[in-house]
Amino acid sequence: MAGWTVLGRFGVVLAIIGLADFALVFYPGHFGEPTWEFAAVDAAFSSLPVFTIGLALMAGAGLAKGFVKRTRAIAVMCLMLAAVIVGLMLLYATNIPLAVRMSPPEVLPGIYKSIVRTVLMGVVFGAGFVTAGVTAWRRTRK
Repeated sequence: MAGWTVLGRFGVVLAIIGLADFALVFYPGHFGEPTWEFAAVDAAFSSLPVFTIGLALMAGAGLAKGFVKRTRAIAVMCLMLAAVIVGLMLLYATNIPLAVRMSPPEVLPGIYKSIVRTVLMGVVFGAGFVTAGVTAWRRTRK
């Protein structure tokens, strides 16, 4: 059980670092500026792996040690993150046509790569957070 304690605490560290990285992408905010919105969502999704690993470690430790309230709090965070991701995906989608139209031809391959990567990350992370949240909540029921 000491191993789960170590993993849970390391998960807290990773979650804090990942959340700070995610949040700082939006500071200072320039919402309404399409190029900033496009780049910010791309950068925010790129910061999700560290945060996700931290939450996974915390959830695993909570389940292994029988911490119901803590695990349910993590489950709710996962579901809230899924909602945030959906909102960011909608914001990103509104900027895709402008990004493609305004970009010079020589940078379009990079723009298309960014679009594919960001959409893929949004869909996979969104579905993953919903799955993790629901699973963690259900596993805490007696």
